Amino acid sequence: LERGMMQQALLCASRAFNLAPKEPLVLFTLAKAFHYGYLPNQADLCMKKLREHQAFSRNSEKWVLPVEVFIKCDSEKTKVMFDEKEIGICPVRIAGVFPGIHTIEWILQEGQTKALKLPLKEGTTHKIRYHPSEDRTSEEVSRDGLVTVYSPNQEPITLPELVKNYLVDDLFNLPKPSVSEIVSLIKN
Repeated sequence: LERGMMQQALLCASRAFNLAPKEPLVLFTLAKAFHYGYLPNQADLCMKKLREHQAFSRNSEKWVLPVEVFIKCDSEKTKVMFDEKEIGICPVRIAGVFPGIHTIEWILQEGQTKALKLPLKEGTTHKIRYHPSEDRTSEEVSRDGLVTVYSPNQEPITLPELVKNYLVDDLFNLPKPSVSEIVSLIKN
């Protein structure tokens, strides 16, 4: 998933689900794959099934979809602190954040600062921007997006088009790839 191999990840996770449909780690991996592809309906389908599992009720904090945070500022060369750790210069992207209340601090070149406590909800993408001239922040929270895949010698294709066979209403309708299909796709 980290290398942008969504189709391959879904192929492997689908095979794993077909072999072990009640395994919590398989359900969670499948949910994360859909989540990282901005496919919230499929992520919800997997998480719903996972929440029915005993492993979820025993340790629900283990099975939480991460948050993705984008931090920007209207002023150039603004430093960003996230939970008291320096992250970098705006714009900044932070992936894999655990949901909950977090602190963002912008430090402008002139020394002016702006701090914000922000509740981050599971499985969402937060875009936060500081507008120093107005001393205000703006925020956009979403769960979906549209990823376009560009490949050499091929027309661009959206991720939902690329993985349309995995966009099912029932997980038992996921494709049932063979080992040779998986190996062939991963080699390419």
